[in-house]
Amino acid sequence: MSVQFANPHAEGLPRRRFTNAEVREMVKAGIFDEGEKIELIRGELSPMGSEGSLHGRARWQLTRAFTLALGPEWFVASNLSLFLADDIEVQPDLHVFPASMPSADVRGSDVLLAIELSNTTQYRDLKVKAPLYAEHGVRELWVLDLDARSGLIFDRIGTGAYAPGRAVDADDVLTPNLIAGVSLRIRDLY
Repeated sequence: MSVQFANPHAEGLPRRRFTNAEVREMVKAGIFDEGEKIELIRGELSPMGSEGSLHGRARWQLTRAFTLALGPEWFVASNLSLFLADDIEVQPDLHVFPASMPSADVRGSDVLLAIELSNTTQYRDLKVKAPLYAEHGVRELWVLDLDARSGLIFDRIGTGAYAPGRAVDADDVLTPNLIAGVSLRIRDLY
């Protein structure tokens, strides 16, 4: 897959690629703020836009629904880094993994579900991040478009890629395949 870069004028020019460890060192050195919203996609730093009120409320609603429904054996991470590889750090809006694991040790295959709220980032979430999630074994991905009140559910991986997503709308009941006790609708996030 060819990743689309934010600066098409730099195509063909040499780049300096980074690792997660190097980015952590840059944060320690004060080059980036601790809370600065960046992701590392195949070694390239990618800034993330600010979160609007609709996005923030929907993320809170998701976190609340999953936290209330799941027992202490599951960790519901909201906007926490997920290190898919040495040169890939993404920040899904929510991801669920065994609570017994330190979050820094969690890799894609440990994640039962990742959710991306995609009101302004749909291209990035579907074309850049979804293939990375599949490649690294995230078992299920929901990409929910808050503006359109619809989404795509990816729950089958074959040969390192998700099968085409299943379209859902605001009134469809969403239940994760591998996590019992959780069900919600997109309209419940507003």
